[in-house]
Amino acid sequence: MLGARRVGVRDPHGGQAEDVREGVIADSCTNAATPMSAYFVTTLGVVQRYRRSAGIGTLLSLTLPLCLVMLVAWTLLFYAWWALGIPLGPGVPVR
Repeated sequence: MLGARRVGVRDPHGGQAEDVREGVIADSCTNAATPMSAYFVTTLGVVQRYRRSAGIGTLLSLTLPLCLVMLVAWTLLFYAWWALGIPLGPGVPVR
């Protein structure tokens, strides 16, 4: 949960704080594939224009590869950002 601790603060176990991993990486990857998204129904309607038999499973199978690519890309970008020591925000050091 963001806000429970300062983002970017190291946890007592020596790793990056869970807030950073969860807030920066995990949330944005899954937005494309969640049926709870406001755009999911709209996207399903667009897909059904071109493939009448398309359903929720079809849309999820089409967006899952995108989610995995985004997960890898955001993770690599985050570690590059962290390695360069660029702050995550105003007054929030990475290390």
